[in-house]
Amino acid sequence: MNSPTSQDTAGRPAAVGTACPAGPAATIEPEQLHELTPPAAAALLEPASPDEALAALRRYARAYGEAVFRLLSGLAERGTAPVLQAAAIEALGDVRIQQAADLAAKWSTDRAPKELRKAARRALLKLGQQGIRPAVEHAPAPPTAAAPRRERIRRAMMSLASGRGGRGLYLLLDHPTSGAYLVRAVISQVEGLERFEAAESSARQFERFLEQERAREGAAWAEIPPAYARYLIAEAVEASRATGRGLPPAHHTFRDALAVGEDEQRVPPLPPAFDDDEARGLRYRSDLVDETDALLEERPEIVTWLPPLEPIEPLAAEWRRVARGPLTLPPAVLAQRREAVMDHIVEHVLGPGGAEGFQRRLADNALVLLRSGDLRNGRRALAAALALDPPTLETARRHPLVRALAQRALALALGSEGAEPGRLPLVEADTQQTAIRQEPPGTVRPSGLILPD
Repeated sequence: MNSPTSQDTAGRPAAVGTACPAGPAATIEPEQLHELTPPAAAALLEPASPDEALAALRRYARAYGEAVFRLLSGLAERGTAPVLQAAAIEALGDVRIQQAADLAAKWSTDRAPKELRKAARRALLKLGQQGIRPAVEHAPAPPTAAAPRRERIRRAMMSLASGRGGRGLYLLLDHPTSGAYLVRAVISQVEGLERFEAAESSARQFERFLEQERAREGAAWAEIPPAYARYLIAEAVEASRATGRGLPPAHHTFRDALAVGEDEQRVPPLPPAFDDDEARGLRYRSDLVDETDALLEERPEIVTWLPPLEPIEPLAAEWRRVARGPLTLPPAVLAQRREAVMDHIVEHVLGPGGAEGFQRRLADNALVLLRSGDLRNGRRALAAALALDPPTLETARRHPLVRALAQRALALALGSEGAEPGRLPLVEADTQQTAIRQEPPGTVRPSGLILPD
């Protein structure tokens, strides 16, 4: 029942017991939301009550107009956060463009959840008062209105990821006709679905198998949501098809049980680490972000994220030519040209999927480290993943861990050219550790590496 004396920030009666907008979202200025990705905006608004979130989004819409449609549409499609989903849909009423009316109409049908349907109809009413109406009278039902599928994955475990997206998965999977199975898969964003093996198993046998794996030296695993396991396997299957590789025969038996649902196809799921309690306290920990290059020393597997030497060697040669040309360049020009070379190396460091793929792999490894007890490095990795926001090439070029990997890759390529002793870094590398011996101090270079002119 509505209170006869109070109104919320949308101009409608506020529910009894609803606090007036004075909480976290009430202090959020439109500039803080501008240019955020939907996941980042959701994290910022998550502590707010429904009315506070709506007030913040409406202020944003009034300040930036149609430019906010991208963010609101992204939040409206996030079925994992119904409160923010409803707030974003209702805030469409403040965006006076045709696309806002069309999107609100999509959520106004009788098949949509009640709260989302009410929010959409309020937005349509407000847009209609401005003469803006949906182009299609009967919009299709929203994807989230579909009946939920039966979950076939009981348990899903994930290992650390390599720089090329390679990792292991263990699943306890129910087959519709033949009972439970232990599935072991090796996947890669580049090579695709490399291995897929299945054996009949009970829940108790699966747990015993996990205990044996945990007892192995260096083994580290984290439990992940079934939807995320389906996403990783589907990504690997697509990579196999893109490279023309055949799929393991056992995968066909479980293809339907592992199929990604229609509601999961719209937007890739967030890395599970971003929903972890640790993420809330690490988003603005710049001190941990500055420490992320320590991961290269304390977690040997991160060194394997270095790109192959072949594409880096021509860039290393270009780095050397910049200073050895026929003309003596001013220091500012030299720094600019070498920074351009470093930008190309960063692209190779990011690996498959670019900045988004790098961020996802880093967040996944953070979750595994946290669950395996390496809290310090897990928090460093998670802080680094959160700092890569938005996950773009421009952001990556300034990211401490990405820069550290790029500098090591350049040093390895320069060292592989057989320079005279004492003048270039001496690099000794294998897949576990990289040691760099630099020239004597006194030479200053803008990249952070100590290199000859």
